Amino acid sequence: MSHNFNPRKVALPDATFAWIAQEFSSVPIETIFTFEHLSSVVGLALENGKRIVIKTRPFAPRLLTCFQVQRELSKAGFPAPMPLLDPKFEGESIVTVEEFMPGGQSVPTHSLPEVSAAGLTDLVSLTAGANADGSLDPSPPWVAWDHPNSSLWPPADDRPEDLNNHDHAVLDGAARRVRERLSGIDLPLVIGHGDWWTANVSCRDGEIKAVYDWDSLVSQPESAIAGAASAVFPVTEPGTEATVEESSQFLEAYARRRGRPWNTEEYEVCWAAGLWVRLFDGKKESLDGEGKVYESLHPQLEDRLRRAGCA
Repeated sequence: MSHNFNPRKVALPDATFAWIAQEFSSVPIETIFTFEHLSSVVGLALENGKRIVIKTRPFAPRLLTCFQVQRELSKAGFPAPMPLLDPKFEGESIVTVEEFMPGGQSVPTHSLPEVSAAGLTDLVSLTAGANADGSLDPSPPWVAWDHPNSSLWPPADDRPEDLNNHDHAVLDGAARRVRERLSGIDLPLVIGHGDWWTANVSCRDGEIKAVYDWDSLVSQPESAIAGAASAVFPVTEPGTEATVEESSQFLEAYARRRGRPWNTEEYEVCWAAGLWVRLFDGKKESLDGEGKVYESLHPQLEDRLRRAGCA
């Protein structure tokens, strides 16, 4: 193993660097990309030509289940990056390593609902056979209409403030109606991706080629998973969330792909779960004043509430 490298090019703690060098019998020589949000994600080129992605985030038991499902889906041929090593624990953090799957190109707007919905439908159908133990609870907060707390809003994912301490009559009122609608459902649970939007779904030549952020897996009714995706699948920046028409196109495409239309309850759950995502994002945004998320949602709100059975 050669050690001719420039450490300044590699954004890794010494312990992680040594772990990678040992496991792959090759040292990292270049940082391809870095990303910091809820996790620290680093893409690396190794001296032997291999490219990998290292993800570090606070440990939660649900992440072990996410890891297992990701590995099973990749083995089944779904475009999920293949985990290359077993998870490693560093203090209170969990570190995973997966293959590098580069991004693709945007899908033309007119075909995006069909392509995106087909990918999510295929994912859900494959997870039915995934060999994964453990729980995916709690759901990430943006889809955590099922959170166990008595308060309306779950803890925010990326800011310390308690959303329940800041009043917003429109968003809070709608969220109460949505959560009440969803709290009484009794539908089978499936495993699906809870953060299905353009940053996590990479397309090329009109097909999905890579799906990222497997920490966002959830165990919820299929209609809730599809509905959440239908509300945000085309997002590229705040304010570009789905229109009512685009959400409808996504849900229709999903139903066609699975070969079964939504029944009345499923249809309402689709719209309610999708609305929860938009309300949660709008609520977080409102802590800093009204913004593009709320401006996008407000003209659609009553229509989405009606479709969700919350009017």
